[in-house]
Amino acid sequence: METDAEGRKMSSGIDGNIRYEGIQGDITHKVEKVTVSAENPPNEIVEKLTDRDVNTKWLAFEPTGWIELKLSEPEAVVKYALTSANDYDGRDPKDWQLAGSNDGKSWTALDTRTNEDFPKRFERKL
Repeated sequence: METDAEGRKMSSGIDGNIRYEGIQGDITHKVEKVTVSAENPPNEIVEKLTDRDVNTKWLAFEPTGWIELKLSEPEAVVKYALTSANDYDGRDPKDWQLAGSNDGKSWTALDTRTNEDFPKRFERKL
């Protein structure tokens, strides 16, 4: 069952027509540590990944980058989102894989995307 921003179970209005500015079930407050393959200091750094501000971004000038989030407790992935940044569309992710782990060593692919397109700036893909 979906939950609102305070974690309360929603018993109505769950038909997909809910107007909600954030991401329902947002768990960024449970992120204890974020590790990345690279970043672009001083502004496009790891801390921008979970700051909930669409006007900031993380950037790795590499053909392939990765992000690892360590949570304070296990969570089942229901949905996730990536948002395009404010500048150059050539920097948007095109191919990615979301994986989960209970121990940080063994990983299970949860979702794989290829040839994704973000035609607009600040476009969120769920």
